[in-house]
Amino acid sequence: FWDGWEQIYPLPDERINWDPLAELRNLVVHAADDEFVAEIGTLINIPNFLDYYLFINLAFAMDNTGKNTYLFRRDQYSSFIIFPWDMDGTWGRLWNGTAIGHDYYLTNRLYERLLETDTYHFRENIRQRWAELRRSNLSQERLTDMMMTDFNAIKKTGIYEIENMKWNTSVDYEA
Repeated sequence: FWDGWEQIYPLPDERINWDPLAELRNLVVHAADDEFVAEIGTLINIPNFLDYYLFINLAFAMDNTGKNTYLFRRDQYSSFIIFPWDMDGTWGRLWNGTAIGHDYYLTNRLYERLLETDTYHFRENIRQRWAELRRSNLSQERLTDMMMTDFNAIKKTGIYEIENMKWNTSVDYEA
């Protein structure tokens, strides 16, 4: 473990190397803007992080802005790619099922810096990518169809009733 992160691979008993993550953190937290702009594209995969930013905001994944993520590199020469895990606090709910509002953008210091410095035209790329996705995979119709398909498949299993009994709750999943 280091600075809130856990190394899973390579196996910690084989080798521990926090240097790449420390380099990323130091660049985001401490570097001057010109250094940040010059170096960030070598440390992170910008298109992947842009999609992740849109994803966490679409799903309102509050728990996934600074934790509940995997960062990985294919090898020592490639940039970090990010993807989520533990998505129980999404779509207007906290991890425990409590409904919350979602009238602001989720961010963290990395995204703030990308937006403030407009690195690689980050703001315009967000706008363009969002428009592209809303016309295709993230259209209202496709999102609704996907969610209803998944909801109905899960509903058939009876797991909602089991969960309510197991945790002594009365969550109305239809609502």
